Amino acid sequence: MENQTKPNARRTAVRILSAMERDGAYSNLLLRSALEDVADPRDKAFVTELVYGVLQNKLYLDYAIDCFAKIKSRKMAYDVLNVLRVTAYQILFLDRVPDSAAVNEGVKLAKKLAGERSGAFVNGIARTLCKQRNEIAIPKGDKGLSVRYSFPEWMVPVYRQACGGDCEKLLSYFNRPPRLSLRVNRLKTDRSRLLAYFGERGIAAEASPLCEDAVYCEGFSIAEDAAYRDGWYCVQDTGAMLVCRVLNPKEGETVLDACAGPGGKCTYLAELMKNRGEVLAFDIYEHKKKLIEKEAERLGLSIVHARVQDARGNPSVCADRILVDAPCSGLGIAGRKPEIRWNRKAEDIPAFAQLQQEILDACAHLLKQGGVLVYSTCTLAGQENEAVCASFLAKHPEFEPEGFDPLLPEELQGMGGAQGMLTLLPHRTGTDGFFMAKFKKRTKEV
Repeated sequence: MENQTKPNARRTAVRILSAMERDGAYSNLLLRSALEDVADPRDKAFVTELVYGVLQNKLYLDYAIDCFAKIKSRKMAYDVLNVLRVTAYQILFLDRVPDSAAVNEGVKLAKKLAGERSGAFVNGIARTLCKQRNEIAIPKGDKGLSVRYSFPEWMVPVYRQACGGDCEKLLSYFNRPPRLSLRVNRLKTDRSRLLAYFGERGIAAEASPLCEDAVYCEGFSIAEDAAYRDGWYCVQDTGAMLVCRVLNPKEGETVLDACAGPGGKCTYLAELMKNRGEVLAFDIYEHKKKLIEKEAERLGLSIVHARVQDARGNPSVCADRILVDAPCSGLGIAGRKPEIRWNRKAEDIPAFAQLQQEILDACAHLLKQGGVLVYSTCTLAGQENEAVCASFLAKHPEFEPEGFDPLLPEELQGMGGAQGMLTLLPHRTGTDGFFMAKFKKRTKEV
């Protein structure tokens, strides 16, 4: 059955991977488009596994290929290289795929895409890899961690600074299949009812111990689920939910989400406010505004008002609470979005830090005296997190840190929240990597 059902899946995976490198396209968008016409759910699952498996392990795969190739991976044509990557991934990581199937299908695919000589080239490397896979020598130090877990070498010290001696555990955790985290919409249902609904349909689901509105699920087709269409839940990481709970919005308040993106956090803020008050959702892109409006409508929320607006543009706002979930390098979600590893550069970090500081400076003037501001990112880079907060406090003496341990689950208390800052490390919390800091604006400016 393997040989009969998977050749087209492999070809689709190679085409997606080559398009990403050639055009800079995003894996989720390419997958969604490519799988629309794929009828067999086994093929859909296999394509997805191959694409994300290669992205997640690309540096290691290239290193292994280079151990046995006369022409190095950086000089290969995209299609040939990605056929080799897909083939090597199956040999090195997928026990259920026989080596013979991986090699034979890889050779046939290389011939179709690049000719007979490319087929022979792939055949030689793949067969050698099957025989000598245990002879791949991994370097020591940061270079070795970079190769083994497929992260650019410059990222390794960034992660080590965030988690110290746990760096290898963190990198290893990022290479696990990410869990599907859902947020219960308590305006329409409750967690017990949603769990019962999933149980009746044979969907594995469990309650998160970190947030009363969070559920972990095995993957299934959300778009085809009636409860999803009816707004019972949405997809959101538990760490993102905790950011909103730390802001702790109240019914009747005016709350600003200054960088609202597709609307995950602003809609949760509205749910926490029981759909009473006003949530202003700013984003600089029109298509994001439309996504926010569509999501708010699906969830039955009337208080979310989306606007195409740069928070740095001096909007006329006076908010009780502000969430600055700032654009960032995304190093905390490199497991869920593996292409971040290859799209980010070291020089992006200071550029993001500058942007984050500008947004915070602008939002400082949009907050009422006595109001609360939460700054969050989904990166683990200290230059974008603690350093930005230190700069903000130095520049704005009217603000002071505000502790938030009581708003956290017991498992996360005593980890920094009492001092007004918290970093969620995925391998310890089971969430995406998040940073959050809470500030209060003094009633009398200094």
